[in-house]
Amino acid sequence: SGAAAGFAVYSGVMAFAAASTGTPIAALSGAAAYNATMAAIGGGSLAAGGMGMAGGAMILGTAVAAPLIAIAGWAYDRHATKALENAHQCACDVERAVKKMNLAREHFAKVNQYVDEILAALNRMHAVFIKHYFEPLKSMHSVITTQQDISVSDDVIVLIDHGYSLAAIMTDIITTPLFKPRKQENGEAVIKDNVIEMET
Repeated sequence: SGAAAGFAVYSGVMAFAAASTGTPIAALSGAAAYNATMAAIGGGSLAAGGMGMAGGAMILGTAVAAPLIAIAGWAYDRHATKALENAHQCACDVERAVKKMNLAREHFAKVNQYVDEILAALNRMHAVFIKHYFEPLKSMHSVITTQQDISVSDDVIVLIDHGYSLAAIMTDIITTPLFKPRKQENGEAVIKDNVIEMET
């Protein structure tokens, strides 16, 4: 690690180098040993053409910092790679979601058109029912509920029959579900992409 590298440089110089006076640094102690070691790491004293204690501190700092910078760079690279992978995954998820939403929008547009067509047909049938059959059916209902003698012409009976038939057709259309799930042979609904498929 950086700390170990710095300690190794410092210890090695202290053990084997000599101060600018020629005295072995190992023979010195305290501040004198520290100053001589730092100057030796810096290439010698300023008087001897080296960088002195300041240069030694800079070099020793570099020896400590370089491995840390390398490790930090590796860690950032790993983090950036992982973040890029996550971004690609998110982009794929978003693309799939957008495709599903577009399909859903197309499906709902078709459903909306289908509902409008059914409503228009029901409105036409209702208008015919009110115009031609409602009053005769209401009159016949009154006759039946008051238990009067039923004496009507064949034309009225045909009219009432047609009225009941039209009412039955309208009821059947109104009570039929818009969506009918597609089923497998075992009776279970067909599910694709976590969505129940409908019969068209």
